[in-house]
Amino acid sequence: MVNIQNAKKSKLTTRASFCSPICLAYSPNQFYTGSIDKPMRKSFDSSVEQQQFSIVDVESAENNLQQFRQNSKMEDIQNYQKWKENNNNVKRNREIGLKQQHKIEQLQFSLALNQLKQQRVTKYKEQVDEILSKKFKNQK
Repeated sequence: MVNIQNAKKSKLTTRASFCSPICLAYSPNQFYTGSIDKPMRKSFDSSVEQQQFSIVDVESAENNLQQFRQNSKMEDIQNYQKWKENNNNVKRNREIGLKQQHKIEQLQFSLALNQLKQQRVTKYKEQVDEILSKKFKNQK
């Protein structure tokens, strides 16, 4: 493969002389192979079109890589925010659940207490009714 510096020194008007090192790194088979003294050139007409596409491909690949990195960062940030929100929701729901459980227990206790009071009141009323009915019978 032709070295860019050597190609510039020898003033060859080849693809290697005006192509960036990135192109050489990505597509070495499209350039001269062999030594500078005896270069073996591939079909130049078709390779010029390929070279333009390869440069565009390299630039688009770099743009795609940058876009992918930005998207990955955004996805990581969004995933972290979702996780944090879900974690906060779980904590909040747990606290709400504990508060509701406490309220339920208080309501159950007050209901049981009211039932006991109601039973006592009904027993007391029955006793009062019995006493009054006995007194009522005795007076007649």
